[in-house]
Amino acid sequence: MSEEVPPTEEFERLRLRLELTNLRIARLYLLGKGQSAAEKGENLDPLEELYVSDTEFQGHLAALAGLPPTWVENPDIAESLEAIDSALDVVARRVQFRTAHARRQGRLSRFEQLCERCALTPLDEEILLISLAPEVDRRYRRVFAYLHDDFTRGIPSVGLVVDILAPLLGDGDRLGILSRFEAGSALIQRGLVELLIARADDVRPLSQRHMRVSDAAGGWLLGVPRMSESVADRTRFIGVPPPQSVVAMPEGTAEALVDLAARITSSSLQVTVAFSGQDLAACRAAAEHLAHALNKPVVRVEVAPFISGGDRSLEDAAQVLRDAFLMDAVVQVEGFPDVSVEEPAMLRNLEAVWRRLQDYTGPITLPLKTHPPASWLSEDRHAVTRLIEPPTFAERIRVITALVSDTGVPVALEDEDIASLANRYRLDRRALHQAVAFARDQAWARRQAGGPSALERPALDFDDLVAGARAQFSRDIGNLARRIEPAFGFAELVLPEREKNHLGELIAFVDKRGQVYERWGFNTKFPRGTGAKALFFGRSGTGKTMAAECIARDLGLDLFKVDLSAVVSKWVGETEKNLASIFDRAEEAQAVLLFDEADALFGQRTSVGSAVDRYANLETNYLLQRVEEYSGIAILSSNFKQNIDEAFTRRFHFVIEFPFPDRSSREEIWQRAFPAAAPLDDDVDFSFLADRFKFTGGNIKNSVLRAAFLGAHEGDRIAMRHVLQGVLREYQNLERDPNERDFGPWWGEVSHLLDRERGARKKNRS
Repeated sequence: MSEEVPPTEEFERLRLRLELTNLRIARLYLLGKGQSAAEKGENLDPLEELYVSDTEFQGHLAALAGLPPTWVENPDIAESLEAIDSALDVVARRVQFRTAHARRQGRLSRFEQLCERCALTPLDEEILLISLAPEVDRRYRRVFAYLHDDFTRGIPSVGLVVDILAPLLGDGDRLGILSRFEAGSALIQRGLVELLIARADDVRPLSQRHMRVSDAAGGWLLGVPRMSESVADRTRFIGVPPPQSVVAMPEGTAEALVDLAARITSSSLQVTVAFSGQDLAACRAAAEHLAHALNKPVVRVEVAPFISGGDRSLEDAAQVLRDAFLMDAVVQVEGFPDVSVEEPAMLRNLEAVWRRLQDYTGPITLPLKTHPPASWLSEDRHAVTRLIEPPTFAERIRVITALVSDTGVPVALEDEDIASLANRYRLDRRALHQAVAFARDQAWARRQAGGPSALERPALDFDDLVAGARAQFSRDIGNLARRIEPAFGFAELVLPEREKNHLGELIAFVDKRGQVYERWGFNTKFPRGTGAKALFFGRSGTGKTMAAECIARDLGLDLFKVDLSAVVSKWVGETEKNLASIFDRAEEAQAVLLFDEADALFGQRTSVGSAVDRYANLETNYLLQRVEEYSGIAILSSNFKQNIDEAFTRRFHFVIEFPFPDRSSREEIWQRAFPAAAPLDDDVDFSFLADRFKFTGGNIKNSVLRAAFLGAHEGDRIAMRHVLQGVLREYQNLERDPNERDFGPWWGEVSHLLDRERGARKKNRS
């Protein structure tokens, strides 16, 4: 592109060219003038607003053409024509001089660039100026209305243009001017000028048809670029993009795109560049950086509406290309769909639209996730593909560090904090921007509000970044899984030391996987899935779900518990479909997946004795594959390890047993089950409870909660008898027979309840 010319200079040079048009109009007026304006006298017609008077026309034209107010008073028309012809020569030489000087300096105006780009002849340039005139100054509408002798015709007609420009070719060659309005001419083919049709059945001769500068050409020439009205709802002009941030694209991409821009500029063929990757924001940033390197504006096209646009889709696509060519723009095609999932009819439409777009005589860029089929590519264009990889662990650290340093708020972060965040959350570049912005706003709002929180956390810290990262995830993965807000931390989990160490290793696995897989290169040895896979087994109530909550809370991730009853289907293939939906959405949410009580679905694979057995094994194999490929944390819980196929256990990084709690663990669970604010009587004996009642943690919590409600019902404290009544109900739920041996000296506190219930049952039977 030429060096940009300031707007004031643009309009000055455009008005200089319009002086030629104005003088040609004045000359036409003098030739058709039957009598001098002075002989007509003052116009006192009360209907003067409905037409353009001779006096008004003379005033407008004098002002536009720079003529003296008395320019028509000379009775000698020949002398006036000679003066105008002389002025035409002077202005024409000034235009030629200014254009040549601008070309030597590389500072062509928009008008000159457009004429050069479209290979317009001098006659074409004159026609374009006449069509543009009403857009530049509203007085031209009155001038053209006067020349048409019809106040409703304020834009030029083809016949009027011929009359104005006939002296350029000689009156005998008026057909030469008319030929500039044929379909194959540069003005019409390039979409610079539009011939208007009043109605569909309009059959007026060409000379009576009105013309106007197109939306795109007029907007471009006047410095307010816009797309044609017919495609404005599906396209957008965004100008020459600014250089993209170094953290918006993979490292080294900016330099590579500068080199690519140089090769595109020197290429004999037009070029299509596809920026492919799952990080669409980075693909779009790369496409716009290429346009910046080319110093070209961008016309962004949403392709989806064109696919379903019916018969006009191809014509509208062609209109987009005409508009983009006038602006010397890069066409950036957005929303290119995955052709593997499109319906055949839509696929045919997509192919037709895509082939039409490739007719563009300029660069095309495509930020996309999947490529168009190779058979759809045009042989007349170079096709280049640049893969935009998602940010690696090292790059996530680089991006977060750069963004945090530019927040403008105090920061309290260590390098280890940033590395931990980069390990935990596999965010793309745009999400990293938004996460840091969220954290910045959290810190800023806290400082503005003041109070204890501002004193405790005066700067942007790790918790702010975690909150910002979590805000980027989808919080819903459909009705096949239930989101659980993690309520427990590891301090509340009672497990033997060995099992707690195993859970700590699982946390470390997630917290250090970027370093191990990417920085140390283990992804080359273990390429299938970088997530953590764990099998929790143990009796119901031993803390498997609680441990999953602790993991999710410690890592700042959402926990989704899979509803197996909704996943398993009797219909062939439906279970796999449900599992695919769960894993795909969980990937987007970067969530911890908990398949609770997984024995039924993921148990021992059967020998193939029937079609049902075969499909059941297919379901198991599919789950094995998805668990192995999942990049998050997948936890399967089972009551009995032996119920899980050995092929499963080989694929787990962690197989952790949740044992039945021993006596000391039970006592600790009893103590922790009561909140600090709970009003306990002194007679509550935790040692006795742990010694006599062999409960899991789940049983203990049920008993404690019942005791709390009994205490609240009878008074304002929780006594030992309330706790024992809660234990009694848990016995009954477990279908155990309460006995004096278990309850010992407290048997009298609960036995009367059993006697009362037995008596009521006998009475009902009788």
